[in-house]
Amino acid sequence: MPLEGGKSRATFSHNVKTEMAAGKPQKQAVAIAYAKERGDARAATDELRRAIAAGHAEAEHQRQAEKLLSGAHVSGRDRAKLRK
Repeated sequence: MPLEGGKSRATFSHNVKTEMAAGKPQKQAVAIAYAKERGDARAATDELRRAIAAGHAEAEHQRQAEKLLSGAHVSGRDRAKLRK
């Protein structure tokens, strides 16, 4: 049975019980549950970092577009980025 994701105590306990029911020793079951908890936290952090990076890229694109519309000088490389 797959382990549940999350950081709550109930989820952690469920994951330990699931692993013990599968025949793993208690210490190993606890280690697996902690690893699952860390993996979920790491995935959430990575997702947040990607969202922030996408927001920065979008903001830069918006600044370049406003520059172009205002008639200010935009380099050829920046103009090429705007076409993407």
